[in-house]
Amino acid sequence: MRRHVFERQQRSSMAKSENQIVNFYSEENPATRRVISTLAVQIHEYKKKYDKTSILLTGCSASNGTTMIAINLAVYLAQAGMTTLLVDADMRTAVKHDNRIVDRGLSDVLSGQYGEIRHTNIENMYFMPSGRPLKDPALLMCKDSSAEFFKRTAEKFDFVIIDCPAVTIVPEALTMFSSVDGVLLICSLEKTTKKQLQAAKNVIEPYAKKYYGLVVNSVDAQQYRSLFPNSDYYEKKKKREVIKDKFRNKVGNQNDKPNGAQNSKSNDSLYGKLNDIVNNVLSDKKDR
Repeated sequence: MRRHVFERQQRSSMAKSENQIVNFYSEENPATRRVISTLAVQIHEYKKKYDKTSILLTGCSASNGTTMIAINLAVYLAQAGMTTLLVDADMRTAVKHDNRIVDRGLSDVLSGQYGEIRHTNIENMYFMPSGRPLKDPALLMCKDSSAEFFKRTAEKFDFVIIDCPAVTIVPEALTMFSSVDGVLLICSLEKTTKKQLQAAKNVIEPYAKKYYGLVVNSVDAQQYRSLFPNSDYYEKKKKREVIKDKFRNKVGNQNDKPNGAQNSKSNDSLYGKLNDIVNNVLSDKKDR
């Protein structure tokens, strides 16, 4: 076990555990992956231009899908070859990973003790659990140890993604705004109200220079296609190629029959109708 990052009283307060692996899996939905890839590219551009490393994700209300976005973003950045640390900043809830006891993590580090940085099943991706639960983590976040934590982790990793509770429910996210490089708000089309959006906007306004934008979650496929008509261009292109291959194989099999000479005479007209057939299939079949 290698210990690093914080050195206090000749011992480390953060340990990298190589024995315990945390498994993460990315979203396979094409629309979600497009959004995540767009976010990752924008975040990478900010890093190149302004050397911004730590990004905090927080919801405008509860159950907005912030954790899902944070995990997928961390996985995407790690798969792109950048060392990425995902931090669970919900220190009010004890989480057991892999059915183990509560891991030492962020709350322990900020309390002056040691916490674990755990390896994951994704190359270049690491994870820090929330640690032992606290009744009022906001007071702990106001200490200098919070700013020191983000400073030191930024020196060790290309990106630090912080998954934080909703900014309109608990004050932890607000206490971290001054310590991180960027803030990304998450809302749900189905659950977030206008009042909650306005409340989140009011909180983030003093930190406008750090505001990366708003991610709208829970958008169904039909709404997404109406907003971004050409978003599934490459998926449709791939389907066209599959249908064309099947059609060509079918025609080829017919040409191998004894009456193939007769069938070959109609090949030109068959191939001439190929694009119409493909387009009809795609227009009738809705993406799931």
